[in-house]
Amino acid sequence: MTKAKLENTSSRTPHAISYRYRRSVFADWPFDLFSMVHARTLEAAERISEVMSSVVKIQDCTILFSTREFKKQRVKYFE
Repeated sequence: MTKAKLENTSSRTPHAISYRYRRSVFADWPFDLFSMVHARTLEAAERISEVMSSVVKIQDCTILFSTREFKKQRVKYFE
């Protein structure tokens, strides 16, 4: 997927997506498009994924679910 096509899909995908980006593909991991989705349930995340897949016309996808949330800390650049 080209950068322009990816940017063009932004307005047509659910607002539960905080960001999306492209990565290099590898022999054992063929996916180059990654998105972070926020949902309260696994089922809701799956529905969002289905909408995203439909919009960008990608049917071969895998969902990776977080198993642990790390404490968020503000970064201090200067003191």
